[in-house]
Amino acid sequence: MLGGVIADTYFGVGDWHLQLGSIGEWVQGVGAVAVIFVTLRLWRREHKQRLADEERRYSRALSTWLDFTHERPQAVVLNSGPEVISDWHMQVCVEPGCSSHPAHVHRWLPLISNLEEGALVPGEERVRGLGQDEPESNVKRGAVVEVGFIDPAGRRWKRASGSEPERY
Repeated sequence: MLGGVIADTYFGVGDWHLQLGSIGEWVQGVGAVAVIFVTLRLWRREHKQRLADEERRYSRALSTWLDFTHERPQAVVLNSGPEVISDWHMQVCVEPGCSSHPAHVHRWLPLISNLEEGALVPGEERVRGLGQDEPESNVKRGAVVEVGFIDPAGRRWKRASGSEPERY
């Protein structure tokens, strides 16, 4: 009854008339728009996930840690990614609990970089021993070593030992 009333109802202004249609047509139209909307949202979510996965693959390319199994501590950087990393640097903070906060910048000491050592090919590991006469020779367990690099897509990353990579 209601559908028939709507189907026979006209709204008009001047010579223009608008027929609203039946309830079934309205439900069909709203359903079609909802299906398109949901499909686009799912596609966008999947696309963003794919991009994030690719980004994470590159971000985990370089890892770094301090090796205390030798007479003197050694800083190690490893390229476990699929691409050559040509722009990278490694630094160490001699005090436990350092962060990248500007108040802690004076605590960070540069170790090695691509300028001194060259590019890191996939699977390559570089080791830098911390010498006895150098300021970083007093590195203790819990100290932080950090590697910064630019991935092949041009994104800048930094990764501290024992943490997830982050963009900067």
